[in-house]
Amino acid sequence: MNLSNRFYYGWVIVIGAFLCYMGWGVSRYLYPYVLPTIEAELNLTHEPMGIIASTYFFAYTIMTFVWGIIADRIGPRKCMLMGLTIIFIGLSCMGFMSSPITGSLSYLLCGAGAAGIAVPVVPLISNWFGKQRRGGCLATLRKTLS
Repeated sequence: MNLSNRFYYGWVIVIGAFLCYMGWGVSRYLYPYVLPTIEAELNLTHEPMGIIASTYFFAYTIMTFVWGIIADRIGPRKCMLMGLTIIFIGLSCMGFMSSPITGSLSYLLCGAGAAGIAVPVVPLISNWFGKQRRGGCLATLRKTLS
């Protein structure tokens, strides 16, 4: 049997969404681990570090609505790619952080990009996996490969 007859492209979408969520997780959960080092390097207190962390959630909250509109116009896959790119830019800028303001702007970018991943992933997966394919990943995989 030909592999193209047995392979379902929806699995590529699932793997891509998983990798996007991994990038989102790095941007969201990396900051607390590097916080002590940033505080020591920049000679800061907990207050500015908390403000930097808050900018992520502020941007995420506001950009959720914006990314919804963008996802409707350009499609969820392009939207997720743009969101992941923005997260990458924000994390790269955090590497060059020299003050609380640059840190806040960098983490603001991370939050804005994270919303670009979280918003379109649910309808994207729902579109690729109809009702008969949902709920049982292993059963679906077995059916796809047989």
